[in-house]
Amino acid sequence: MLEEFKARAAAEEEAKRAAMGDSGEDDPRRLNFHRALLTASARGLFNECARIIDSMIDAGLTPGPRAVHVWAYSYITIGDGRGARKLAQEAAETFGAFGAG
Repeated sequence: MLEEFKARAAAEEEAKRAAMGDSGEDDPRRLNFHRALLTASARGLFNECARIIDSMIDAGLTPGPRAVHVWAYSYITIGDGRGARKLAQEAAETFGAFGAG
């Protein structure tokens, strides 16, 4: 049972890496995107967050859990929990499953 769990966890981690491409969440190329996302999100500027995510994709970087989390937070900031949930579901479908734990 434990070996099955470890194998499943390893497969999920591999799927995350594949979805992220060659660059992980800590890739230095992501830093400016993440900073811009944090700034926009704190102000509830979800449309600006969407523009930053598009720029990230244009730069060849698939948004990971960190970027999507901050983007979803922009909806929470303005009190739109449903918008945040919808975004998270769409991001999971578009960019792959994100770690649930």
